[in-house]
Amino acid sequence: MYVLAMSGAVHLINYYHDAIREDGLHSAIERALVHGWFPCTFAAVTTAIGLGSLFRSHVVPISKFGLYSAVGVLATLVLLFLFLPALLSYFPSRKYNEQYGGKGDAEPTETAVSRWWQTAGGFIIRHNIAVSGCCLAVMLFFAVPLVSTSTDWTARLPHIRTSVKLMKLFSPDAEIIHHYRWLEDHLGPLVPMEVVIKIDNEKCDLSFVERMRLAHQVEETIEQKLDSVGGALSAATFAPDISPSTRKPSAMEKVMGLNEKMQRRIRDKELSERLEKYRKDFREYLTVDAEATLDQLGITGQLASRLEAQGLSTLKQIEHYGNPRSAGADLVSIKGVDADQAAGVEEAIGRWKAEHGEELWRISARVDALSDLDYAVFVDDLKAVVEPVLDAKRQELGFQQGEGIVGVYTGLVPLVYQTQHELMRGLFSSLITSFLLIAVVMMFLLKSPSAGFVAMLPNIFPVVIVFGIMGWTGILVDVGSMMTASVALGIAVDDTLHYLTWFRRGLDDGLDRKGAAMMAYQRCGTAMTQTTLIGGLGLSAFAFSTFTPTQRFGTLMLVLLFAALMGDLIFLPALLTGPLGRVFAPRKKKRASQAPSPAGTLPGEAALDEAALDEAAEDKTAAAAAKSKATTLHLRKDPVHRFPRTA
Repeated sequence: MYVLAMSGAVHLINYYHDAIREDGLHSAIERALVHGWFPCTFAAVTTAIGLGSLFRSHVVPISKFGLYSAVGVLATLVLLFLFLPALLSYFPSRKYNEQYGGKGDAEPTETAVSRWWQTAGGFIIRHNIAVSGCCLAVMLFFAVPLVSTSTDWTARLPHIRTSVKLMKLFSPDAEIIHHYRWLEDHLGPLVPMEVVIKIDNEKCDLSFVERMRLAHQVEETIEQKLDSVGGALSAATFAPDISPSTRKPSAMEKVMGLNEKMQRRIRDKELSERLEKYRKDFREYLTVDAEATLDQLGITGQLASRLEAQGLSTLKQIEHYGNPRSAGADLVSIKGVDADQAAGVEEAIGRWKAEHGEELWRISARVDALSDLDYAVFVDDLKAVVEPVLDAKRQELGFQQGEGIVGVYTGLVPLVYQTQHELMRGLFSSLITSFLLIAVVMMFLLKSPSAGFVAMLPNIFPVVIVFGIMGWTGILVDVGSMMTASVALGIAVDDTLHYLTWFRRGLDDGLDRKGAAMMAYQRCGTAMTQTTLIGGLGLSAFAFSTFTPTQRFGTLMLVLLFAALMGDLIFLPALLTGPLGRVFAPRKKKRASQAPSPAGTLPGEAALDEAALDEAAEDKTAAAAAKSKATTLHLRKDPVHRFPRTA
C-alpha cells in the first residue's frame, strides 16, 4: 500500500507539472486528473490483483496478507484522487509555474536523472534488437531454476529451497536463538517428531505387554539407527522391565510339563495384568480411539436416562466429563448415580476399548531445532527404519500390508515439511494466477492480445531474475520471500502503464515508435525512478528487522523494485521500438493514388471521406464507385490500434 500510494502520488504530480507546462497553473489539477486517472486507477487494480492472488494460499497469514493488502491498495485511490488534489490546490507549484508555465517543451526540465535516461534511452532505442535479445537471454538463464521436467505440479520449482523452520525465522543474534542453543546444549534436542502405532483391537490379539514391547522396539530402532535423533520416549520408557523371560525352567517345572515357551506366556500374562492396572498413567503415550453409544456399552435403564439427561450419550462424552484419569470418577456428582454405578460405567468402557476401536501407541523422538536438518529427508529416513519393524510384526501375525498394525508419522517435523510444500504450491499458484489476471487486464486496456503479451514480458522480468538468483545461489525461500513475487508483479505493471500511456500518446501525436519511446522517457522516466527510490528505500527499513521473514521481505522488495525499473526502462522500450513493437503502432494504410491524409485524420477516415466524394461525383462510373466502396469496407475491417484516450 505504501509503495503504490507513493508511486501514484509521484506520477500524478508529474502529470500536474506537465499540465502546468502546457497551459499554466490555471486548472492544472483538473487537467492532471484527466490525464492521470486512467493509468493510476488501473495500476492500483493490477497491483490489487497481484496481492489478491495470495488469498488462494492455504497458509493463513499469507492468505490474510493478500486479502487485506489488496483492499488497502484500492482504498489508496480515494486519497490519491481526493486528498492529493486538495493539497495541491492549497499548495500549488508556483515556482515551477514561473519557470516553465505555458512553455511546453521549449524549455525542458534538465536533471541528472532525466539526462541519464535521455542518453541511455537513445542507446537502447538505437540497439533495440540487441538489448531485447540480451534481456531475454538473461531471463532464460535465471528461469532455469524455476522449471522442472517433473510431472508433479507441486515440484515445479526444484532448485528453489524453502524453509519454514521456526528458528530460521529469527536472526542468528536474536535472544531466543541463544536460549534455544543453551537448552539444546544442556538438555537435548527440542523439536518433536511423533510416530503413532495404530493397533486394531478387533483383528489383533496381542497382549498388553506384547504391544508395549513393539512400541519399545520401534523406540530403540529410532534411537540406534538415526543419528539426527537425540532421544525417544514411549510408554515403555516409564514401565518396569518388560523383556521376555530368559530363565530356564527348573527340574520341578519340567516334571510339571512347563517348558520355556509356556513359562514365558505365563509371565507375560501376569505382567500384562499388572500393567493394565496402570493404563491411565500411560495416557500421554497410550490411548484408544473408539466410540460407542450407551446401548453398545451395555448401559440401559434409569442409569442411561440420567446420563443422557446430562448430555452423556456416547463413550467420548463420558470420558470428557470431569476427571480425565477416571471416566467414572465424577459421574457420582450426577443426581441419582452412586459410586457402584459410576464404577460399572468405567468398567464397561474398559471392556469396550479392549475389544473395539484402535489402540494408539505414541513414540516421541526429538531432533535439533538449530541444525540444518532437511525435514523432508528426515521423514523418509524415519519411515525407512520404522516400517521394517512393523512389517515383521505383521508377517508374524499373518496380516497384509497396512492391515492390523499401521504406523502414522506426525508432529512438528511433518507439519513443517507439509508447510514447505504448501509454500511452493502457493508461490507457483499465486504467480500463475496474478500473471494470467494481469495479462487479461493488459490485453483489455491495449485492445490487443498480442500487445498485452508483449507488455507483460517486462513485468515478469524482475520476478524471474530475483527468484532465479535465489535458486542458483541456494538462498532459502521463506514466508516473507514468497509474498514478494506476486506483489512485485503487480507493482511492476504500475510503471509499465505510465510508460505505455506516454508512448501511445506520442504515437497518437504522429511520432514514430522511436520518437514516442523517447517522449515517454522524457515524460515519465524521472517519475518512475523517483517512485522506485522512494518505495524501495522506504521498504528497505524492514531489512534491519531481527525477524527473518520481515527482513527478507524488505530486502527482496528493494531488489525487485529496482529490477522492475530496469524491465520498464530498458527491456520495455527495446521491445516497443523493435519488431515486436509493431503491434502498438497505428495501421496507416494508404492507396498509392490517394493523397496523404490531413494531419490528425486516420487513414480509415480519409478513405471514407474520399469514398463519399466518389459516390457524389456525377462523372464517376458505377465500377469506380463499387471499387471505392469495396476499398472503404476493407479499411473499416482493419481497426486502428489505439491506446484509450484519457483527455
